[in-house]
Amino acid sequence: MTHKTAPATTVIRRRFSLEAASLAVVLAASVLSVSAHAGLYAPAAPSAPIFVTNQNVNQVVVVPPGGGPSTVTTNPTAFPGIAFDRDGNLYIANTQANTIQKFPVGGGGSIFLGLSSGLNMPTGLAFDSAGNLYVANYGNDSISKFSLSGTSLPFSSPGLNKPNGLAFDNAGNLYAANSNNSISKFSSSGTPLAPLFNPNLNLPVGLAFDSGDNLFVSNVAGNSIVKFNTAGMGAVFASNVPTPVGLAFDSSGFLYVGENTGNLVEKYTPGGAHSLFADCGLGGTANLAFSPYSLVAVPEPATFAVGFLCLGVAMVRRRRVSAAE
Repeated sequence: MTHKTAPATTVIRRRFSLEAASLAVVLAASVLSVSAHAGLYAPAAPSAPIFVTNQNVNQVVVVPPGGGPSTVTTNPTAFPGIAFDRDGNLYIANTQANTIQKFPVGGGGSIFLGLSSGLNMPTGLAFDSAGNLYVANYGNDSISKFSLSGTSLPFSSPGLNKPNGLAFDNAGNLYAANSNNSISKFSSSGTPLAPLFNPNLNLPVGLAFDSGDNLFVSNVAGNSIVKFNTAGMGAVFASNVPTPVGLAFDSSGFLYVGENTGNLVEKYTPGGAHSLFADCGLGGTANLAFSPYSLVAVPEPATFAVGFLCLGVAMVRRRRVSAAE
């Protein structure tokens, strides 16, 4: 299927330099709808921005409603996990530094989980319905669980193999994508349940559930997306997808896919038809997360930017620039 070209849009431009400030610059105060999925926040499309990690250039891009990437952030590494909690705070995993940073809606970023937390190459992130954070540790085949305050909580996770993406179903069961072409499943207490297998799985990374509790899995090496129904039966949903990584659904049922090779975000209908949502124009589009907040309106020419430094402090400052810039 031929990719469609995104329509040309007028981009409001504003340049930001890196200085301590607040995420409130780019996030509005009105909360959008929350999905019934534990830990999955789906905005009423297309009114919320989507955040996209670009691994090759260690940046995070903000794509506003209607497509067209915003300015960038710095320093996420590998396939960094990215997730919002129910209050709209952003969390980013730094795989190489073994840390998780938190960026509150109304303030600058800080280390939420540091080296003492025992993380080992953290990748996928997910929140349960109680607000607890789950982190996939690629380096030691485990999943860590933390409270809202950052306290480590017990969670047994046997049988993992270099896990990446995490996702919760409607019943509160946690799923983890394994590098050995399987999907692990755990109850809310951490009890292992029957894993998912499918011959079409080939280095699964991204996981996302639709409103019908069907699980979608991105296959980095297989260039495809596999869909598992509620009975655990899998089939190819989309093929010839260039190195798909991150997956995210909006509340209208559209699936967004981060294509690592083409640096694109594609949008899929429930029937599998796709179109270009955004060309991130950088390198290595990876994981995706919808913000549960809408972008703030800017009354003058500007480019939107947000500074998420995975090894430092969130910093943004607005600086007026000429039209020539």
